[in-house]
Amino acid sequence: MKWYQHLFWKIFLSAWLLSSLLMGGLFWLLLASNANQHSRDMLDARAAHQAQLFIERYERGVRGSGIEMRHERERQDREMMRQRLAMQITHLDSGEVIQPLRGLDAVPALRSFALESDSGQSYLVELRIPPERIQMEQMMRFALSLQMLWVLLVAALMAFLVSILIVRPVNQLRRHARNLYDQQNLSSRAQGHLSQRQDEIGELAREFNRMADYVERTLTSQQRLLQDVSHELRAPMTRLQLAAGLLEQRAEANPWVDKINRECQVLTQLIDELLSWSRLEQQAQERASCSLFELLSELQEDAALTHPQHHLSIQVQPKTLNSYTSPLLLKRILSNLLNNALKHTPAGTQIQIQALPSQAGCQVTMTDTGPGVDEAQLEQLFQPFVRGAASTGEGYGLGLSIVKRAVLALGGEIRLENPQEGGLRVILYLPDLKDSIR
Repeated sequence: MKWYQHLFWKIFLSAWLLSSLLMGGLFWLLLASNANQHSRDMLDARAAHQAQLFIERYERGVRGSGIEMRHERERQDREMMRQRLAMQITHLDSGEVIQPLRGLDAVPALRSFALESDSGQSYLVELRIPPERIQMEQMMRFALSLQMLWVLLVAALMAFLVSILIVRPVNQLRRHARNLYDQQNLSSRAQGHLSQRQDEIGELAREFNRMADYVERTLTSQQRLLQDVSHELRAPMTRLQLAAGLLEQRAEANPWVDKINRECQVLTQLIDELLSWSRLEQQAQERASCSLFELLSELQEDAALTHPQHHLSIQVQPKTLNSYTSPLLLKRILSNLLNNALKHTPAGTQIQIQALPSQAGCQVTMTDTGPGVDEAQLEQLFQPFVRGAASTGEGYGLGLSIVKRAVLALGGEIRLENPQEGGLRVILYLPDLKDSIR
């Protein structure tokens, strides 16, 4: 899963962008409002000053007589040209318009105020409001300003808090689900604050606990049923084998008696596997020191007798590598894996077992040069009663499922992979083992 596919980043980026836009837009509106108010105040001040010049000129009767008056008028004209605003000034007492709006200046967008001259005369000033334009330069200054940086930081903090509040309990539930499924820890429950929340996540946690209770009850009853049925079948099967043996001793060679013996052996093997399936957790509690070199050497000797056409090699580095684990379960794990490789590969297949220490404990790798397994079936092979497409008619599909449960009971991990050169590779991790070099 890529980083942008995680729920945390989806919520964080969405909340951050939305918060930034909302807070930035609100901050921009406040700044624009203050700027507009300041602009209107400046406009009123300019208009009052310009109107005062017009009124002084009107009251003094500056019409062009006298050199000093002409200079004064020129000075006022230059000043008014520099800051000329479109306005109309009306004498309130006489109603005379002393400064009219002309041409295109006569538009309805007006701002009016009363002005009293130094001589006590009252005038009405009507001012044309110039159109307000949002300058791109102002927007860029705001985007690169310290205020916008604070907006982005506050929005990021809010988005982070929202993401944590939502994603953290979801991750906790995911860990509980993985613990239930991958580690097969049937007692895994969402407890504490997570299950006591009064929102949708709390409801989800309580639903998960109810589901886990149901799964635990179902699997426990299935294990008890398998164990009870296996025990009940063992006694009549033993009697059937005994009767077939007595019949074989008293009568001449009969192919039907041989067939009965073979079928009894098959059923006995199935019963043993069912019993092993139901007793794995009990056997996992029996811990002792186990030499991997001695265990693998024993399995190598047995394979040389039963399958001499296969070539099995072992490598344990160092040879004094010990593991504090359940010797019975570890032997069953390695024996089932080796028998599975011997059974489903042709004669002449090379099988190599390598045991090495690791940071977490111990790693055992078993590689064969057989036909391998289809990539889509690798994970399914660990399920009960599932067999590969290239498997023979022997077996019931319980071998690898027993291996998987045994590994999980020891707190380890196991996975299958197809090497590039062909065949099948089984990688077994046994963490928290006491590996020592004597």
